[in-house]
Order: sequence, then C-alpha cells, then structure tokens
Amino acid sequence: MALPPAEIDALRARIGANFAVPQPLPSLEAQTHRRFEPASGVSAEAVSYTTQHGMRVPAILYLPKPLPKNGKVPSFIVLNGYGGDKYAWCAFYTGVLFARGGAAVLTYDQAGEGERNAQRMSGTRVHDKIQGDETLARQLCGLMITDVRQAVAYLASRPEVDASRTGAGGYSLGSFVLALAGAIEPRLKACVLVGGGNLDGPDGYWDNSKPMCQGLPYRSLNFLGDRPAMIYALHAARGPTLIWNGLAYTVVGMEKTPPTFFDDLRARVAKLHGKEDGIIETAYVTGMSQRPYFSHAPRNRLAGSADRFSKLDIREPRQGTGDPHRRLGRKPRRRDGQALRH
Repeated sequence: MALPPAEIDALRARIGANFAVPQPLPSLEAQTHRRFEPASGVSAEAVSYTTQHGMRVPAILYLPKPLPKNGKVPSFIVLNGYGGDKYAWCAFYTGVLFARGGAAVLTYDQAGEGERNAQRMSGTRVHDKIQGDETLARQLCGLMITDVRQAVAYLASRPEVDASRTGAGGYSLGSFVLALAGAIEPRLKACVLVGGGNLDGPDGYWDNSKPMCQGLPYRSLNFLGDRPAMIYALHAARGPTLIWNGLAYTVVGMEKTPPTFFDDLRARVAKLHGKEDGIIETAYVTGMSQRPYFSHAPRNRLAGSADRFSKLDIREPRQGTGDPHRRLGRKPRRRDGQALRH
C-alpha cells in the first residue's frame, strides 16, 4: 500500500524540522549584479538571493540566447561536489550546454566555497573544518538543503522560466544533498544523482562519511527506519529520480553497492510507493569512475527509457556545439549492456 498523502506531508515536515529548514522559506530578495555572454548562444547573469540566517547565495544563471519568442524555458539546478562551487568546470559546462539546448541553468556556491568563502577561494572544504556535534551538523546540512529550495524558488521567480519544469542534478556531495532536498521539495520535477545516490544502511559508508556535511546528518534520519527506501519513496511521490554512476567508481563505497544493491533498494521503495512505476531508475557507465554524467545528456531524455524526464524538454544543443560523449570516448550504458538512448 502506498504512503498516504498525509503521511508524506508529515514525513517531509519532520525531515525539514530535523535539519532546521525554515518554514516558511526566507524571502529571496534577489539581485542581479552583472550580465555577460560566456559562450555563443548563451547569456548569463551573476545573481544572489537570500538563504538561512540572512546569508546570500552567489550564483550564475545561464539562459538561451535568444530566448524563445513564445513560451517559457525549463530549468536545471547544478549541485556541485565536495569543495565545488559555481566556478567548477562541470557547472560551467552544464550551464553552457543546457542553455544551448534551450534551458535555464542555475549553479551556486555551496557553503564555504567560492564567494561564500572569506578568501573567495575554491576547493577549501572549509565546512568540514567546523568542529561540532550532531546538532551543528544537522544545521549545516539544513543550510545546504535550504540553498537547494531557495534555488528552486529563485528560478520560479524568473519570468523566463516555466516553474512546472524544474529539475536538478547533484554530483558527489551534491548527490547526497539533493537526495535529502529532493525528498522534501515537491517543486522539483526530476532529480539526477551522480557520483553517489547509493544510500546504504546502518554503519555503512554514508553513516561514516564526512561527519559534518554527511555522516552525522544521515545518522540523524534513523527515525525513518529504512532510510534509503523511505527517502526515495518520498522522491517517487514528487517525480522521477535517476541514479547514474560509473561502475569503476570507488570513492563513495560504490564497490559495495553494485547493481544488485539497487535492485533490492528499488523493491523496497516500490513497496512503500505502492507500485514500481515512478520509483528511482539507475544507469551505469562501464569502465568509468566519478563523472558528472548529467552534463553529458542535455536532450529530450536524461536517461534511457526514462520518458518522464522528457517533461523538462531539454533539447539537442544547437548545431556546431558538439557531442560531449565523443570527448569521453564512451557511450553510457544500462546494466544490461545496451547503450542509453538520448
């Protein structure tokens, strides 16, 4: 039997309260600081908006140029990996490629990185230098979750954006944050988790990972019972989620969570969701390790047979922009070895 709507709402509220995510969310007070053109067919804006505790989130918004004369564009949020920020190559690459495919892309500095660092430095991992207990760790994770929800709100405020077609992709640490944020943010219509998403059980990798941004926050969700299944059941109540990894990836304990791990997880999620339709989907790339795979498929389908992802309607990049898969020298493949269609 599927989780009833009232229980879904209650679980989302409890998760939000566990991480001190403010309700209601803060007023955006958005500002545009400058406009520029990072590449042909793309315009961009340096923007900022409010998150928790009155702090500002510096971000880059990429837009198609020209914008369509009729209708609004879909949008995509990039959550960077550990130590990453809006200057990361995959953030820039995704912004340019998806904008050329007809979508708006928002990528921002995670807490402690880029312009949210006192020295304006990247790759500092400064948030993990904080010494604190579970309470402080939950608040830090709550800040990261709030950043995602505010990104959704910011895109919804833009006149060019169709708020009913907003998705997000999280890479490495970003996959963990998006796994939690996507469970409680119903305005996200699709999520893609890469370099992670393999949420495991008690005393597994994620319980023992970086304590302040991952380990302690994940342990604090023990009240959910089967944490991975419940988190992804809440995703299924929101919309499609794709977990996309390289089979040679070992950084987040992927060697302990092979395709059979996800088969079992999907069965547990389906039991909570009441059906298999709409639960997490998985894709793998043979012989490859950690890559931001969501940046490699800005087309009608973000993965294989996941037709529901087509709601975002991210099209083929305009002629002359090239196929990023050619640079990798490989095509992504499903578990059965068939090449994913795009």
